[in-house]
Amino acid sequence: LNLARKHLDEKYNKMLEEQNYHIDVEPDSIEEFRKDGNYYWSFKLLFGKKGTHGDFMGYVLVERKSGYCKIRGMFGG
Repeated sequence: LNLARKHLDEKYNKMLEEQNYHIDVEPDSIEEFRKDGNYYWSFKLLFGKKGTHGDFMGYVLVERKSGYCKIRGMFGG
């Protein structure tokens, strides 16, 4: 969860803050899965106006071994 939020803050939230938007993950949505021999945590990705919960826009995937984060959905491949 912390790695996913750090990734979003560094890559997106600093830029979005100027337009009064935010991007975050939904902590209770955590799931684990395996793909190509790697294990991932998956969180729902939320996007919306600052001060709102936000709308579902995809997933943030965190590779458990390396901590590498990537986005799947409207903001990524």
